Amino acid sequence: MQQQYDVIIIGAGMVGTTLALALSNKGIKVALVEKHPCPAFDPLLPPDIRVSALSQASICVLKHVKAWHNILAMRACPYKEMAVWEQLSAHELSINNHRLNKTLFSANQAKLSALGYIIENNIIQQALHLQIPKQATLDLYCPTQIQQLTLDKSNPTVTLNDTTQLTAHLLVGADGASSAVRQAANIGITQSDYEQHAFVITVALQKGPQQHITWQAFTPTGPLAFLPLPSVNGTNYASLVWYNHPDTIEQLKQLNTNQLLHTIQQSFPKELPKLEQIVATGSFPLTKRHAQTYSSNNTVLIGDAAHTINPLAGQGANLGFMDAAVLADIIINEKDNLSKSNISRMLSTYEKRRRPENTRMMYIMDMFYYLFSNNKAPLKLLRNTGLTLANLARPFHKPVIQYASGLSHQLPDSFQ
Repeated sequence: MQQQYDVIIIGAGMVGTTLALALSNKGIKVALVEKHPCPAFDPLLPPDIRVSALSQASICVLKHVKAWHNILAMRACPYKEMAVWEQLSAHELSINNHRLNKTLFSANQAKLSALGYIIENNIIQQALHLQIPKQATLDLYCPTQIQQLTLDKSNPTVTLNDTTQLTAHLLVGADGASSAVRQAANIGITQSDYEQHAFVITVALQKGPQQHITWQAFTPTGPLAFLPLPSVNGTNYASLVWYNHPDTIEQLKQLNTNQLLHTIQQSFPKELPKLEQIVATGSFPLTKRHAQTYSSNNTVLIGDAAHTINPLAGQGANLGFMDAAVLADIIINEKDNLSKSNISRMLSTYEKRRRPENTRMMYIMDMFYYLFSNNKAPLKLLRNTGLTLANLARPFHKPVIQYASGLSHQLPDSFQ
């Protein structure tokens, strides 16, 4: 059995499903293929360990595909302030216990209700999937395995494990960092590993007001980060991210919960709220990947299939949502002419619009990584002078916030 579509999207995660909804909203016939069922949401369980910090631009995209209200009906945690500083000894750059090198950004400075939201990935995916049955031109094939990808014809063909064949004018790889679509299209990647791993810890906080600030304290071995999470049944939660050398992370993973709780409280800065208990932990290496091209013939990559970056500022998901928005905008504007020659031009336009922005964010994250991950005196002086001056230069905070929010660049007009 063969089914004909305009676009086939491999990967029904956050980014792939967003693209599918944006296209099907305009009557484009889309097949969405995924091997794993969408995770269920249980409002009584503590927050899941996998979360994303969504910018205002990503929220605009989710509103456009009518998934944002589904997220708010479940749970999300807004953050209204964001702080960055270097963790120094008590006597350095501090007056009356106040950090002079602490740069604080506030939503009020840019007249925003929030800088962004911390949301569990499974909630974002569930909210998007709730919209799928409402789309007349969107078919979800899930759970299913791909038996074969045939990309050497004029139209890509996807053969599923039940022998169903899907064919389309365009194939989109939204299937993550180990993308099978990227490999089938013979698209190479440039990859490098950082000398750090990330240890993610979900914690329950002791009684107190809900936090609405996210912060990062830089140390020579890597940042210590705090992200507020939604309250559940009256308990406040947070996600802590401890970046450090792989050997140190491995040692932390061997600690029992009481030992880990004590070590966190001893190692994290005084801004850390009092912790009640460890809820969940996980770790992963930090790796930068960038596809050498975003497309080949009638195949294109978005999200982690095209790029993964250092998670310092939590921009990975936001870049993926922008990929989906830009590609959707290009396809929708050309939906009546999806010929092979025109698709080649469309994908070239997509790459010209997205590669510079993704590359720029990679460079910014690398700059922070290499600037702070050392104890060299000249760099230490430079970075702390910069942080101090940045905090004093309040008129420059608004454009910085607007850039970080994604509202000042790259978001197509139709998604604003």
